[in-house]
Amino acid sequence: LDKSCGEIFLFHGECDPVVNIEHSQLFYDKMATLKIPCELHIFEDTIHAFLLAEYYDQGLQACKNTISIIDTAIEN
Repeated sequence: LDKSCGEIFLFHGECDPVVNIEHSQLFYDKMATLKIPCELHIFEDTIHAFLLAEYYDQGLQACKNTISIIDTAIEN
């Protein structure tokens, strides 16, 4: 990875039983060390795969927040 890959956005549910949140934090820390633009967004009370339709009701606020973050990034 290098700066040519563009900014990276990480979205992680705090209650994710599938992928430990530490993985996202370690990835984010590595990007910071390499000075590659990266944002880590952790959503409390949110599970794994919260953007998938079958989990939509469980992660509604996280979905709205994620869409807002992406919209803002696109506008800038």
